[in-house]
Amino acid sequence: MEKQLPDGFPTPQIPRVSMGMVLSSVSAVLNLERGLFFTIKELVRAPGKAIRTYLFVDRSRYYDPLKFLVVSVTLYLFVSFTYFPDTGFFGGLERGAKGGTDEAEVSLLFTYIKDYANLLILFSVPIASAFSWWLFRRMGMNFVEHFVINAFLYGQLTLASLLLLPFDEGVGITLVYVGYFTYFLRSLYGFSVAKAFGYSLLLNVVNAVLAMFFLLVCIFAIAFFVVG
Repeated sequence: MEKQLPDGFPTPQIPRVSMGMVLSSVSAVLNLERGLFFTIKELVRAPGKAIRTYLFVDRSRYYDPLKFLVVSVTLYLFVSFTYFPDTGFFGGLERGAKGGTDEAEVSLLFTYIKDYANLLILFSVPIASAFSWWLFRRMGMNFVEHFVINAFLYGQLTLASLLLLPFDEGVGITLVYVGYFTYFLRSLYGFSVAKAFGYSLLLNVVNAVLAMFFLLVCIFAIAFFVVG
């Protein structure tokens, strides 16, 4: 039963704000009722089936791939920068950059990099999509379909990276990426374990090189135009 409001407060003409209403609003904002957790579960249980269903059968039960990627990256960066600033990808990169150079300048540079970290990660996905489109061109899917595949793939891997933040990632995240890529490719394309593992290694190496090149370009641009 609601408590009596103090004098001067109006008699409620609409339902009182409740925890249920707040949770409902959060669910609506994140679109949880339309498949976020279902999408995560299916990308663990049967990623190939989930991707094929989304692309060619029925999208209604799955979370939008671009939203999935954005939510995953935003959550990862928030937790990483707030609670584990010395671990994760950017933390490790900053530690490495400080070796043998002016730490104050590096710290200032990485302040700007972290401000745009979400864009840096998100822009790496079209690059990965272009490469996978070329590599698997015989599969008959267009670039946008490969973008959807990579948005789901990297969104799921970003969530996995989030779980590894307390452990300073390192070798662990490499194993997770290679292992999940192998599982994902085998499930999606029906490759043998050996073939899926080979493509997994290739994709991880090429994507790491391309992402690092893109990041270095962004670092030099920030250093030149922003930091001065």
